Amino acid sequence: MYKIGDVAKLTGIKTHTIRFWEKKFPHIKSANEKTRTRYYDSFCISEIIKIRDLLKEHKVTLAGIEKMMHDGKIRPRKIKKMQNIAVQGVLFSDEVSDVKIDGTRLAMVRIGIKKELYVIKNILKDLLK
Repeated sequence: MYKIGDVAKLTGIKTHTIRFWEKKFPHIKSANEKTRTRYYDSFCISEIIKIRDLLKEHKVTLAGIEKMMHDGKIRPRKIKKMQNIAVQGVLFSDEVSDVKIDGTRLAMVRIGIKKELYVIKNILKDLLK
């Protein structure tokens, strides 16, 4: 689970925008464990990234995204390959064979790496004080 501030740093989306999208798209839900702190799981983060990419890279409006979801072209909890939306990435395994993964999975790997780098950065800051 990630706090809203961490999600904002990892995705490049401001916290107020994430809160707005949470109201607009019901499948993006935060867990508020008796506090007012918003926590997001990896599925919500992948949905936030999907919406961000549709808006920025593919120039789809929020109304267009809502319509696509309503029409079943984009389904929450089900990653569906769509023309010009699924971005392909390549990872190399220990056996040096190529493994293709879809854009959402690649984004999740990127988020994990960024989170680890963020933790390492804070540890280094503390050590250098």
